[in-house]
Amino acid sequence: MAKHCGLGRTRFIYHCRQAVNATPVDYLTGLRVDRALDLLTGTDLTISEIALSCGFSSSQYFATVFRQHCNRSPRDARCARDLAPATTTVQPPGSTAGSAGGAGGLA
Repeated sequence: MAKHCGLGRTRFIYHCRQAVNATPVDYLTGLRVDRALDLLTGTDLTISEIALSCGFSSSQYFATVFRQHCNRSPRDARCARDLAPATTTVQPPGSTAGSAGGAGGLA
């Protein structure tokens, strides 16, 4: 990445820290963990499939990194999704969805 930007490694790291308050590797790892969390909570892919699709070399390494970033295991993150109550649609203020008279059901 540094070479692509025409910078030395140290200077590139310096500019990354200034821009995103993290080294390039830490920033990239954070993005990969965020994507993995989205996949854990939004799909039924296996943890191994998620690990590999997010660029981790093994599910064991993925679990270690995930735990460091999220303070829970990938399995716990998925279980939390499975235990969460079903989401309901939030109606915008002033909406009369579900009411018969348009006055919020008040008479």
